[in-house]
Amino acid sequence: MNITIVGGGFAGVRAALQLAKKKDNKITLITDKKDMQYFPALYNAATGHTQLEAWIPLGRIFGSKENVDVRIDRISTLDVVKKEIVAESGNTYTYETLILALGSITTYYGVEGMDTYSYGIKTHAEIDRLKCHIHNDVRGERGNEYVVIGGGATGCELAGALETYI
Repeated sequence: MNITIVGGGFAGVRAALQLAKKKDNKITLITDKKDMQYFPALYNAATGHTQLEAWIPLGRIFGSKENVDVRIDRISTLDVVKKEIVAESGNTYTYETLILALGSITTYYGVEGMDTYSYGIKTHAEIDRLKCHIHNDVRGERGNEYVVIGGGATGCELAGALETYI
């Protein structure tokens, strides 16, 4: 079966790994990043540890999977009638089965000012911004009070790691 997965995050990678177990599946994983972000380890990167724990190269994940083809590309159009996807690169991808695993974005639920005064940890830039803020706090340039919004694995781990700086 010709399966195309759009999205190289947790869901897309998991689907590709599961589907790759059936050797007659031909899987194309299309993503705009060369690595997968492992969100449970992002707190480590935000609190001064190596970012290598949180960004796992897709080549390392799929290197031994002969039936998985990882393409670094961005999707521009989807034609469900023709069962094809056109990418910004000009490449066209056809499929029998399509999985859209497009990921998540940070939401502020309409709380005014939260996007300006809070620190996300989903991108390199967000993590660098938070690390700089923590560094300045540790150096004594600001107060050391933090509020962690989000009680999932990443939020709980971040809260625990921040305690070591207070």
